[in-house]
Amino acid sequence: MSSNRLERFAHYLDWNLLRTFVVLVEEGSITAAANRLLLQQPAVSMALKRLEASVGHKLIDRRPGRFELTEAGERLHQQARHIFAAVVRLPDALETATEMVTGHVSIHSVSQVDNPFWDAKIARFCHLHPKATLSITVETTADVINAVERGVATLGLCDGIIPDSLDKVLYKREIYALYCGVGHRLFGRKGLTLTDLRGEPYVAFTADVLGGQHMTAVTAVRAIGSDRTCVPCPAMSRK
Repeated sequence: MSSNRLERFAHYLDWNLLRTFVVLVEEGSITAAANRLLLQQPAVSMALKRLEASVGHKLIDRRPGRFELTEAGERLHQQARHIFAAVVRLPDALETATEMVTGHVSIHSVSQVDNPFWDAKIARFCHLHPKATLSITVETTADVINAVERGVATLGLCDGIIPDSLDKVLYKREIYALYCGVGHRLFGRKGLTLTDLRGEPYVAFTADVLGGQHMTAVTAVRAIGSDRTCVPCPAMSRK
């Protein structure tokens, strides 16, 4: 494609269509994307058709029981995510144009992250850059990774399987287990089996979601041994 045609393509492309496409891929359905974007389903469907007409390729194979990206859709999604991440970083890029470091650091994390070294790092950052702001959002592991991939989060803390496309460093090692209090009927007993746990209520982490590639071994054991549900709560003991 010539440079003139490329320039015309960029000039006439509706950038909102790319944003809708990214959300549509992330949600995996027209209905879910419409709910997230606060739009009607026909509007999302029309946006997809307009984008496919603009790029000249079918992007999503949609049939009953099927929702898959085509090869062109995969490539466009990768580029659109980079574009979206760059747009998200624009305010910080403009803020840091002054001599003093300003802007906002958005940290997305699973619940109950406890590390004195991390606390010291945050305290030092705030001391060195008093004009900068910082926020911590507690989410599930999948949402933390998704936020970093989309550029919404500056960095993320989680215990899931980190995609190769993201930079990662080891934060800390933890040992997970199921615990009960002194007053519980199973406290101090040995030789317990999953049958003994069946039907027992539990308190879980905010990031403790059943199913998916980020489900921990403790979550899987708990799911097998318990047929009762409980709203996830960040108050569960962690060692």
